[in-house]
Amino acid sequence: MKNTFINFILAVSIVFSTNVFAMELETLKEKKYIGENNSGYLVPLVKNKEIINYVESINKKRKNIYLKSAEKLSVSLEIFEKRVAQKIENESKKGYIIENEFGEWVEK
Repeated sequence: MKNTFINFILAVSIVFSTNVFAMELETLKEKKYIGENNSGYLVPLVKNKEIINYVESINKKRKNIYLKSAEKLSVSLEIFEKRVAQKIENESKKGYIIENEFGEWVEK
């Protein structure tokens, strides 16, 4: 059980590693151009082609990491996505837009 938790934390850390994209991501969240849904993926909140493409690119990377991590932990993709979404919600800064567990979009 302890190894499962450690592997989960490591997988989530990879998704949120600090780099140029992470800094850009934070800026877009602060400006409320993108939000985090309750499945661990980004959602564009504005109709801007560059932002939509950026979100799609990140979500593809996340899904690949989620799939590998879920398989490694022997859990379903859905369970892993929900765990990541809960972590994202807990760690989101005040003012970020998130979809809560009830499917409502709220400002944290």
